[in-house]
Amino acid sequence: MTIERHAVVIQPERDILEALNALSFKVMLAQDGIEGVRRALRHRPSVVLLPVSMPHLDGFNVAKLLALFRVNIPLVFFSSDAAELAQVRKWPSVLDGILPQEASARLPGLLAGLSVKPVEKPYQAHFSQHEWADLLSKTGRKRILMVEDSGVILKHWLKTLDPLQRFQLYSAREGMEGVVKSLLIQPDLILTDVHMPVMDGLTMSQVLFILGKPYPILFLSGHDDDRLINKARKLPGVLGYLFKDEMANDQTFIRQVENNLAIAGQVRSQAGEFYRHAAPETLTLSAEGDGFSLG
Repeated sequence: MTIERHAVVIQPERDILEALNALSFKVMLAQDGIEGVRRALRHRPSVVLLPVSMPHLDGFNVAKLLALFRVNIPLVFFSSDAAELAQVRKWPSVLDGILPQEASARLPGLLAGLSVKPVEKPYQAHFSQHEWADLLSKTGRKRILMVEDSGVILKHWLKTLDPLQRFQLYSAREGMEGVVKSLLIQPDLILTDVHMPVMDGLTMSQVLFILGKPYPILFLSGHDDDRLINKARKLPGVLGYLFKDEMANDQTFIRQVENNLAIAGQVRSQAGEFYRHAAPETLTLSAEGDGFSLG
Protein backbone atom coordinates (compact mmCIF):
# COMPACT_ATOMS: atom_id res chain seq x y z
CA MET A 1 0.00 0.00 0.00
CA THR A 2 1.32 3.42 -0.96
CA ILE A 3 1.35 5.94 1.89
CA GLU A 4 0.39 9.39 0.71
CA ARG A 5 2.70 12.24 1.63
CA HIS A 6 1.64 15.88 1.62
CA ALA A 7 3.56 19.04 0.78
CA VAL A 8 2.63 22.69 1.25
CA VAL A 9 4.17 24.86 -1.48
CA ILE A 10 4.20 28.62 -1.03
CA GLN A 11 4.27 30.75 -4.20
CA PRO A 12 4.94 27.66 -6.32
CA GLU A 13 7.30 27.46 -9.26
CA ARG A 14 6.40 25.14 -12.15
CA ASP A 15 9.61 23.11 -11.82
CA ILE A 16 8.89 22.51 -8.12
CA LEU A 17 5.34 21.31 -8.77
CA GLU A 18 6.39 18.99 -11.60
CA ALA A 19 9.05 17.39 -9.40
CA LEU A 20 6.60 16.86 -6.52
CA ASN A 21 3.98 15.37 -8.83
CA ALA A 22 6.60 12.94 -10.15
CA LEU A 23 7.27 11.90 -6.53
CA SER A 24 3.51 11.35 -5.93
CA PHE A 25 3.18 14.05 -3.29
CA LYS A 26 -0.27 15.51 -2.67
CA VAL A 27 0.36 19.24 -3.02
CA MET A 28 -1.43 22.06 -1.17
CA LEU A 29 -0.73 25.51 -2.59
CA ALA A 30 -0.41 28.79 -0.68
CA GLN A 31 -0.32 32.21 -2.30
CA ASP A 32 1.80 33.88 0.39
CA GLY A 33 3.56 33.28 3.70
CA ILE A 34 0.45 34.00 5.76
CA GLU A 35 -1.59 31.33 4.01
CA GLY A 36 1.42 29.00 4.10
CA VAL A 37 1.71 29.24 7.90
CA ARG A 38 -1.99 28.54 8.33
CA ARG A 39 -1.91 25.53 6.03
CA ALA A 40 1.21 24.13 7.68
CA LEU A 41 -0.26 24.46 11.18
CA ARG A 42 -3.61 23.04 10.13
CA HIS A 43 -2.53 20.12 7.93
CA ARG A 44 0.94 19.21 9.32
CA PRO A 45 2.40 18.25 5.91
CA SER A 46 5.48 16.09 5.42
CA VAL A 47 7.38 19.09 4.02
CA VAL A 48 6.96 22.81 3.25
CA LEU A 49 8.63 24.25 0.16
CA LEU A 50 8.90 28.02 0.12
CA PRO A 51 10.81 30.93 -1.44
CA VAL A 52 13.38 32.78 0.63
CA SER A 53 12.05 36.22 -0.34
CA MET A 54 8.38 37.15 0.01
CA PRO A 55 6.86 40.53 0.86
CA HIS A 56 5.74 41.19 4.43
CA LEU A 57 6.17 37.62 5.71
CA ASP A 58 9.31 36.17 4.16
CA GLY A 59 10.56 32.61 4.28
CA PHE A 60 12.69 33.17 7.37
CA ASN A 61 9.73 34.49 9.36
CA VAL A 62 7.59 31.55 8.23
CA ALA A 63 10.33 29.28 9.60
CA LYS A 64 10.47 31.25 12.87
CA LEU A 65 6.71 31.07 13.37
CA LEU A 66 6.64 27.31 12.85
CA ALA A 67 9.58 26.94 15.24
CA LEU A 68 7.82 29.03 17.90
CA PHE A 69 4.85 26.68 17.69
CA ARG A 70 7.35 23.77 17.88
CA VAL A 71 6.00 22.30 14.67
CA ASN A 72 9.08 20.57 13.31
CA ILE A 73 8.08 20.40 9.65
CA PRO A 74 11.06 19.94 7.29
CA LEU A 75 11.57 22.93 5.00
CA VAL A 76 13.03 23.24 1.52
CA PHE A 77 13.76 26.80 0.43
CA PHE A 78 14.00 27.74 -3.23
CA SER A 79 15.41 30.83 -4.90
CA SER A 80 17.11 31.88 -8.10
CA ASP A 81 19.64 33.78 -5.99
CA ALA A 82 22.50 31.57 -4.79
CA ALA A 83 23.44 34.13 -2.11
CA GLU A 84 19.96 33.80 -0.57
CA LEU A 85 20.20 30.03 -0.55
CA ALA A 86 23.49 30.21 1.34
CA GLN A 87 21.64 31.78 4.29
CA VAL A 88 18.98 29.12 4.78
CA ARG A 89 21.07 26.24 6.08
CA LYS A 90 21.36 27.74 9.57
CA TRP A 91 17.82 26.60 10.38
CA PRO A 92 17.67 23.16 12.08
CA SER A 93 14.50 22.19 10.20
CA VAL A 94 15.84 23.10 6.75
CA LEU A 95 16.65 20.18 4.47
CA ASP A 96 18.39 22.43 1.95
CA GLY A 97 18.02 25.36 -0.42
CA ILE A 98 17.68 24.69 -4.14
CA LEU A 99 17.42 26.53 -7.43
CA PRO A 100 13.96 25.89 -8.99
CA GLN A 101 15.51 24.44 -12.13
CA GLU A 102 17.32 21.85 -9.96
CA ALA A 103 14.07 20.52 -8.47
CA SER A 104 13.78 17.35 -10.57
CA ALA A 105 17.38 16.40 -9.77
CA ARG A 106 17.54 17.47 -6.12
CA LEU A 107 14.12 16.80 -4.58
CA PRO A 108 14.06 12.96 -4.92
CA GLY A 109 17.13 12.68 -2.71
CA LEU A 110 16.06 15.39 -0.25
CA LEU A 111 12.56 14.00 0.25
CA ALA A 112 13.29 10.29 0.08
CA GLY A 113 13.36 9.65 3.82
CA LEU A 114 10.56 11.94 4.94
CA SER A 115 7.91 10.61 7.30
CA VAL A 116 4.24 11.00 6.53
CA LYS A 117 3.86 13.37 9.49
CA PRO A 118 6.54 15.53 11.17
CA VAL A 119 7.81 14.73 14.64
CA GLU A 120 6.33 17.33 16.98
CA LYS A 121 6.87 18.60 20.49
CA PRO A 122 3.93 20.99 20.80
CA TYR A 123 4.26 24.23 22.70
CA GLN A 124 2.95 23.67 26.23
CA ALA A 125 1.09 26.57 27.82
CA HIS A 126 0.54 26.26 31.56
CA PHE A 127 -3.04 26.44 32.81
CA SER A 128 -3.68 26.61 36.54
CA GLN A 129 -6.42 24.46 38.05
CA HIS A 130 -8.52 27.61 38.49
CA GLU A 131 -8.07 28.54 34.82
CA TRP A 132 -9.08 25.07 33.63
CA ALA A 133 -12.19 25.22 35.83
CA ASP A 134 -13.13 28.60 34.37
CA LEU A 135 -12.43 27.44 30.82
CA LEU A 136 -14.83 24.51 31.22
CA SER A 137 -17.54 26.50 33.00
CA LYS A 138 -20.49 28.35 31.46
CA THR A 139 -20.72 31.38 33.70
CA GLY A 140 -21.32 33.91 30.94
CA ARG A 141 -18.56 36.10 32.37
CA LYS A 142 -16.25 37.97 30.01
CA ARG A 143 -12.88 36.29 29.49
CA ILE A 144 -9.80 38.44 30.06
CA LEU A 145 -6.26 37.28 29.27
CA MET A 146 -3.45 39.23 30.95
CA VAL A 147 0.00 38.87 29.37
CA GLU A 148 2.83 40.27 31.51
CA ASP A 149 6.34 39.03 32.30
CA SER A 150 6.49 40.75 35.71
CA GLY A 151 5.04 38.45 38.35
CA VAL A 152 4.50 41.40 40.70
CA ILE A 153 2.42 43.36 38.17
CA LEU A 154 0.51 40.29 37.03
CA LYS A 155 -0.36 39.39 40.62
CA HIS A 156 -1.58 42.96 41.23
CA TRP A 157 -3.83 42.87 38.15
CA LEU A 158 -5.31 39.54 39.27
CA LYS A 159 -5.84 40.72 42.87
CA THR A 160 -7.56 43.86 41.62
CA LEU A 161 -10.00 42.15 39.23
CA ASP A 162 -10.64 38.77 40.85
CA PRO A 163 -12.63 40.03 43.91
CA LEU A 164 -15.17 41.63 41.56
CA GLN A 165 -16.27 38.14 40.43
CA ARG A 166 -17.34 39.56 37.08
CA PHE A 167 -14.63 38.13 34.84
CA GLN A 168 -12.91 34.87 33.98
CA LEU A 169 -9.23 35.69 34.41
CA TYR A 170 -6.29 34.02 32.65
CA SER A 171 -2.62 34.92 32.58
CA ALA A 172 0.51 34.38 30.47
CA ARG A 173 4.11 35.39 31.12
CA GLU A 174 5.19 36.11 27.53
CA GLY A 175 3.75 36.64 24.07
CA MET A 176 4.04 33.11 22.74
CA GLU A 177 2.17 31.71 25.72
CA GLY A 178 -0.32 34.52 25.16
CA VAL A 179 -0.89 33.36 21.57
CA VAL A 180 -1.42 29.72 22.57
CA LYS A 181 -3.74 30.56 25.45
CA SER A 182 -5.70 32.99 23.25
CA LEU A 183 -6.41 30.23 20.74
CA LEU A 184 -7.92 28.09 23.51
CA ILE A 185 -9.58 30.79 25.61
CA GLN A 186 -10.94 33.03 22.80
CA PRO A 187 -10.74 36.04 25.13
CA ASP A 188 -13.09 38.99 25.04
CA LEU A 189 -10.14 41.22 25.92
CA ILE A 190 -6.35 40.85 26.07
CA LEU A 191 -4.37 43.12 28.39
CA THR A 192 -0.72 42.92 27.46
CA ASP A 193 2.65 44.42 28.18
CA VAL A 194 4.68 45.51 25.15
CA HIS A 195 8.24 44.52 26.12
CA MET A 196 8.47 40.80 26.98
CA PRO A 197 10.88 37.90 26.36
CA VAL A 198 10.37 35.25 23.63
CA MET A 199 7.70 37.33 21.86
CA ASP A 200 6.73 40.94 22.61
CA GLY A 201 3.19 42.26 22.77
CA LEU A 202 3.23 43.93 19.34
CA THR A 203 4.45 40.77 17.65
CA MET A 204 1.86 38.74 19.56
CA SER A 205 -0.91 40.92 18.14
CA GLN A 206 0.46 40.49 14.60
CA VAL A 207 0.79 36.71 15.00
CA LEU A 208 -2.84 36.46 16.15
CA PHE A 209 -3.84 38.32 12.97
CA ILE A 210 -1.70 36.03 10.82
CA LEU A 211 -3.52 33.09 12.41
CA GLY A 212 -6.89 34.71 11.71
CA LYS A 213 -7.76 35.50 15.34
CA PRO A 214 -8.23 39.28 15.71
CA TYR A 215 -8.91 39.45 19.45
CA PRO A 216 -9.31 42.93 21.03
CA ILE A 217 -6.05 44.01 22.64
CA LEU A 218 -5.25 46.76 25.13
CA PHE A 219 -1.55 47.53 25.55
CA LEU A 220 -0.24 48.56 28.97
CA SER A 221 3.38 49.67 29.10
CA GLY A 222 5.81 51.42 31.39
CA HIS A 223 7.64 52.98 28.42
CA ASP A 224 6.85 56.33 26.82
CA ASP A 225 7.95 55.53 23.26
CA ASP A 226 6.17 57.44 20.49
CA ARG A 227 7.27 54.96 17.83
CA LEU A 228 5.81 52.02 19.75
CA ILE A 229 2.65 53.92 20.61
CA ASN A 230 2.03 54.80 16.95
CA LYS A 231 2.81 51.28 15.83
CA ALA A 232 0.47 49.75 18.42
CA ARG A 233 -2.42 52.07 17.63
CA LYS A 234 -2.26 51.33 13.90
CA LEU A 235 -2.70 47.59 14.35
CA PRO A 236 -6.32 46.62 13.56
CA GLY A 237 -8.16 45.26 16.61
CA VAL A 238 -6.02 47.24 19.07
CA LEU A 239 -8.20 49.18 21.50
CA GLY A 240 -5.51 51.50 22.80
CA TYR A 241 -2.21 52.03 24.56
CA LEU A 242 -2.11 52.95 28.26
CA PHE A 243 0.76 53.65 30.63
CA LYS A 244 1.09 51.45 33.70
CA ASP A 245 1.65 54.48 35.91
CA GLU A 246 -1.83 55.68 34.98
CA MET A 247 -3.24 52.31 36.03
CA ALA A 248 -1.63 52.31 39.50
CA ASN A 249 -4.94 53.40 40.99
CA ASP A 250 -7.13 50.29 41.30
CA GLN A 251 -10.39 52.08 40.51
CA THR A 252 -8.89 53.68 37.41
CA PHE A 253 -7.63 50.28 36.28
CA ILE A 254 -11.04 48.65 36.81
CA ARG A 255 -12.80 51.48 35.00
CA GLN A 256 -10.46 51.19 32.01
CA VAL A 257 -10.98 47.43 31.83
CA GLU A 258 -14.76 47.78 31.95
CA ASN A 259 -14.80 50.62 29.41
CA ASN A 260 -12.65 48.67 26.96
CA LEU A 261 -14.72 45.51 27.42
CA ALA A 262 -17.80 47.53 26.55
CA ILE A 263 -16.38 48.47 23.15
CA ALA A 264 -14.36 45.28 22.55
CA GLY A 265 -17.22 43.43 20.89
CA GLN A 266 -17.70 46.14 18.30
CA VAL A 267 -13.96 46.46 17.70
CA ARG A 268 -13.66 42.70 17.35
CA SER A 269 -16.40 42.68 14.74
CA GLN A 270 -14.73 45.54 12.84
CA ALA A 271 -11.35 43.80 13.04
CA GLY A 272 -12.96 40.65 11.69
CA GLU A 273 -14.42 42.55 8.77
CA PHE A 274 -11.05 44.20 8.11
CA TYR A 275 -9.38 40.82 8.22
CA ARG A 276 -11.82 39.27 5.74
CA HIS A 277 -11.65 42.10 3.20
CA ALA A 278 -8.13 43.52 3.47
CA ALA A 279 -5.27 42.44 1.27
CA PRO A 280 -3.15 39.89 3.20
CA GLU A 281 -0.06 42.09 3.29
CA THR A 282 -1.86 44.86 5.19
CA LEU A 283 -2.24 42.53 8.15
CA THR A 284 1.50 42.53 8.73
CA LEU A 285 2.42 46.14 8.05
CA SER A 286 4.12 48.07 10.79
CA ALA A 287 3.46 51.75 11.42
CA GLU A 288 6.49 52.57 9.27
CA GLY A 289 5.21 50.42 6.39
CA ASP A 290 7.93 47.76 6.51
CA GLY A 291 7.09 44.08 6.79
CA PHE A 292 6.45 41.83 9.74
CA SER A 293 9.56 40.59 11.50
CA LEU A 294 10.24 38.37 14.49
CA GLY A 295 13.72 39.87 14.82
